[in-house]
Amino acid sequence: MPPFSKKAISSLIRTNATRKGLLGGNRIWTAVFFVQSLSKLRRKLGKPKEMSIDFSDDMKQGGVFAIIHNPPPPTKKQKKKAKKSEAKVLKRSTKLNKKPSRRNRRKARKAENKLGKRRGAIAKRLVKPTIVEVGLDR
Repeated sequence: MPPFSKKAISSLIRTNATRKGLLGGNRIWTAVFFVQSLSKLRRKLGKPKEMSIDFSDDMKQGGVFAIIHNPPPPTKKQKKKAKKSEAKVLKRSTKLNKKPSRRNRRKARKAENKLGKRRGAIAKRLVKPTIVEVGLDR
């Protein structure tokens, strides 16, 4: 946050008004606190913004249209977390496969299954959009 942005100054004023006005007893800062609180309340109770209409069309009988919502792509943090967990599982499964005992084979298979589930969850989130179809039957 830049040092002189509107948000930074507003935050500083709110902090001072709370500390010096409400907790400290300074009448001027108390008044500033109430003015700021009332303006915030007015903004919240004010007329809500209407959503813009991107598409408008008349429908005929039997017509259908689809609303498609594509999920947002994963963030850098999510990608990094998935990559790290995948590397961890692969390391464990290769380590267990070096010692070919029955117990280690089971653990390696379990780790690989876990990796497959994680990959599937990531792929599902990336590829599958939500589709809603609406039809007019009359």
